[in-house]
Amino acid sequence: MKNQRSKGHHYIPQALQRAFASGKQQLWYAKKTRSGEYDNPRIRNIRTFFQRRNYYTIYNEGRPSDEVERNHYGPIDNFLGELLPELKIAFEKGKLPTLEGKIEHSLREVIAEMLKRTPDFIPEFDQASRTRQMVQDAVENLPLDIFNLTPAGRNFLKKIKDPSQQELLSRSARVQAALRPSEQFLKLLHERSVRWVRCERHHSFILSSAAVARLGNGGSNGLVNPQSELWMPLLPQLAVVLVGKAGRDLLAETLLPRDRIRRINIYLMRIGKEIASSSPELLESIAGKRRNKSS
Repeated sequence: MKNQRSKGHHYIPQALQRAFASGKQQLWYAKKTRSGEYDNPRIRNIRTFFQRRNYYTIYNEGRPSDEVERNHYGPIDNFLGELLPELKIAFEKGKLPTLEGKIEHSLREVIAEMLKRTPDFIPEFDQASRTRQMVQDAVENLPLDIFNLTPAGRNFLKKIKDPSQQELLSRSARVQAALRPSEQFLKLLHERSVRWVRCERHHSFILSSAAVARLGNGGSNGLVNPQSELWMPLLPQLAVVLVGKAGRDLLAETLLPRDRIRRINIYLMRIGKEIASSSPELLESIAGKRRNKSS
């Protein structure tokens, strides 16, 4: 019996969500509305958010396939599932996480993948409408009789004009584009140094659909800027930061004051469209919304 194809694809892995959840596998969650404001925080099971149906589904030999979800993102999720509990134990013992060799290399690449894995990395546009226009333009520029020559040609023309097929083409193009590594980006990424930032007691980071924040520190937030940094919260009170040449003199571990934590959280909230935390008060504070009392 074949394995059932997965359809609910999490762009924020459940392993990462579990690291932020306290007790039950639940978090307080809020989503940005069309007005640009967040709705009221409500308690949700981690299976039900930071995910979209068939988000990474592509068509392989005419059939929908979850190979990208299984073979590309699956190992990333497994890596985090093994790493995060170890980080939590080290953090609770007051020890500095030590990553060497292959593990540190893998963490850098996971950060790169999490940066572009989220829908927030891709500008919002109507993919289906854009694809339909591209198809229409392409068909209009072809010789008039090209599709009338054979039954296969007529069948192809009928298929390519089907809106559902155009949506599949658009999705596959998006997924494939996100999978292509940029050699220059990876080179700059691996030239950066790993630093750890932890929160003061009773304060914490939020979890955002924009899992990685790029900070320019007064300049461009691109990796070519030696002052730029990549921040990724891994635990409620611990974030990994990749710093450039300008930040290499920083301590291996830094205790972040309350006001800086708040600025990071507000930035994560602004660049993302969904936020979560085990603390409803934290979400209320940064989003300016009250929790849903019926939750």
